Amino acid sequence: MWHRVFPPTRAEFDRPARMRAWLAHVQKQVSAYQGLAIGQIGGSVAAVFELTELMDAVSAGLSLVEDADGFDVPGGLRVAIGLATGEVDLSQSTALGPAIARAPLLANRTRRGALVGDATTRALAASVFPSLSPVGRADHPFHSRTVHSIATGPPPSD
Repeated sequence: MWHRVFPPTRAEFDRPARMRAWLAHVQKQVSAYQGLAIGQIGGSVAAVFELTELMDAVSAGLSLVEDADGFDVPGGLRVAIGLATGEVDLSQSTALGPAIARAPLLANRTRRGALVGDATTRALAASVFPSLSPVGRADHPFHSRTVHSIATGPPPSD
């Protein structure tokens, strides 16, 4: 999972203390849903879940999107979540693998308030979360074909 906070649109909303409180909330939610936050940079948090916890990962993402709407910033906090399924190697103080590369691409190329999944995530979660959708070209300000192919391409073969 990749959690992204969009930068504040006005200087008066740029409050580091609020951002720290939000990021602490993100890490708490990830843990509550059986995930592990593995990194943070700026307003982005990377987290991993076991494949058996996929539904928890989707639920955590949906919860964070909902919580952001009511966060202590006028109009809510602007976030997006990208979910990708695949093996992640957490050895040697780094995270490697196709899933850890796809998740931020999805989160960074979608609109505020969206939770999007790659093809594997959508297929595995479809019975419980049928509305989990790909990033369509219309969702991206530049109508990127790359975004569409990332979201709808075939599952990776490791």
